[in-house]
Amino acid sequence: MPAKLTGLKSENFENNEKATIVWTDPADTSISSYKFQILNMDTNTYTDATSIMNEDQNANDEFGKEFLCSELITNYGYQAGDKITFRVSATNEFGDAEWSYPALTDMIATSLSMLIL
Repeated sequence: MPAKLTGLKSENFENNEKATIVWTDPADTSISSYKFQILNMDTNTYTDATSIMNEDQNANDEFGKEFLCSELITNYGYQAGDKITFRVSATNEFGDAEWSYPALTDMIATSLSMLIL
């Protein structure tokens, strides 16, 4: 099994319409895929989020994915301004790594920015 991922964090970009989930490059060529789960606010359980993950983010010794924040509101029970709670696991031919969680200080991304009128 792959080692547990490290350095997880999330950030918003493009006027908070998108977010990224990134982690330190594991430098493990045996990894075949990653599993993404987001805390579903309606059920208070982690739910597979692989389907909403879009483009790869591979830069500055970090790996990750980006996604549209509106997906969190539509599919995971988030409201504007909620912090995104997530976990990631690596997979190889021997199985899945232990789930990795970000430190609270690295959970920066929110579902969408709060509009102030």
